[in-house]
Amino acid sequence: MHEIWLDTTNVDEYIPALHALLAEAVAEGASIGFMWPVNHDEIAAYWRDVAQSVSLHKKHLVVVVDNQGNMVGTAQLEPSPKENGRHRAEVQKVIVAVHARNRGLGKLLMRHIEARAKTLGRSMLFLDTRVDDVGERLYESMGWVKFGVAPDYAYSPDGTLAGSAFYFKRI
Repeated sequence: MHEIWLDTTNVDEYIPALHALLAEAVAEGASIGFMWPVNHDEIAAYWRDVAQSVSLHKKHLVVVVDNQGNMVGTAQLEPSPKENGRHRAEVQKVIVAVHARNRGLGKLLMRHIEARAKTLGRSMLFLDTRVDDVGERLYESMGWVKFGVAPDYAYSPDGTLAGSAFYFKRI
């Protein structure tokens, strides 16, 4: 397994695999901003927006590729653009392919994200995840601190409301 940071030279070639990875995660119930059934036009538009943000250096996008060259995970880091927030960044869309779960890829992605944040001079990271989701165990095992829960924060892909847990980590 190895990580690849996407930029203007390579982001477009990974869009189809990113699209498939996100659609699979939503189909499996991941609460990552999209509903079931998946609207592929919305997902395509989302990845076009992400690619533009990457090309403008507003977002950092990492993918993990297995030894056969298949994408098995992705995560994003969005540094705060605010002058008073130049020390912080948000972690977004940490996704691991269903067939590759329980192999430590979530931790691998988070280590890459945290390392990139450090190189960017960011010392405070934050994220949110659905309450009682596998993400909570991952983040807590890596030293992230839960600082609150918002009940009924977002819809899960099946249409049920779920709470979100909010985390931070100083790096």
